[in-house]
Amino acid sequence: MSRKHRVHHPFLTFHVVQRGTNKQTIFWHQQDANVFLNYLLTDCVRYGAIVHNYAVMSNHFHLLVTQVKRSALSKVMQNVGSRYVTFINKKYERVGALFQGRYFASVVQTESYLLNTMRYIENNPVRAGMARSLFSATNTSYRTTAHGKPSSLVIPHPHLCQYGADAEEQRRFYQEFCRQPVAEEELHQIRTAYRQRVAVGDRAFSESLEKLTGIRQHSILPGSAKGEKKKLYIIDSDDGKQDYSFESEERRTFEQELIFLHDQQAEAWYEIKRRPRLLVRNGDKKPAK
Repeated sequence: MSRKHRVHHPFLTFHVVQRGTNKQTIFWHQQDANVFLNYLLTDCVRYGAIVHNYAVMSNHFHLLVTQVKRSALSKVMQNVGSRYVTFINKKYERVGALFQGRYFASVVQTESYLLNTMRYIENNPVRAGMARSLFSATNTSYRTTAHGKPSSLVIPHPHLCQYGADAEEQRRFYQEFCRQPVAEEELHQIRTAYRQRVAVGDRAFSESLEKLTGIRQHSILPGSAKGEKKKLYIIDSDDGKQDYSFESEERRTFEQELIFLHDQQAEAWYEIKRRPRLLVRNGDKKPAK
């Protein structure tokens, strides 16, 4: 079976999942996670992507990423993966593959299913028993998104702005939302979507995305007769909705805001890189210029 094509269209938000080979460990110590997240930041700035949420576990990770520039996600994941594997193999004197094949990525319908996906990602360490609470989890975006902890990597998704008059009100809403139990149906929908690499969205959104990208966003009902194949979407309900438009004024405003946020992050990152190093680490022969 041929591999499914990636979605390269800009201004789409993706839920990304990558696991270790045979579910093996890929993050042994905190330094490993820090190096990975730093690689992720530098390559998002370089290629044109924004990280809104993340959860780094011992043998896999979850990301919520918007690609501002065409094909940005593929470039980011390829480069981060290559750099991180090289770092790990050198550090632990190992050889061979680290990740289990290609990463999973599903487009998320911003207007309806973004919050559910964000909550799913933030709750991963709690659900896996690696943390007692959302706040106590160390390698997630929760403290930034829900409590405003400064982060060079994470930029909260612009969609959150509609849930409060200011940042503090939006954070309180997000805290309460993430504390609500995740329904089994919701877990099933999100997991099925990224495993099948199809959109987390209703039928109208998924069909419009298929027209936009030319890439299938549905599965086929098993046992369907030839010529009568029934398409199955993750949220297979229309509720009388019209076609989803990627050309609406609301979408254009959203796209302009994403461009601004990425440019702002890139400018801040480059400003930090331009600063001279004032401290000399132990073992350095001379200060870096």
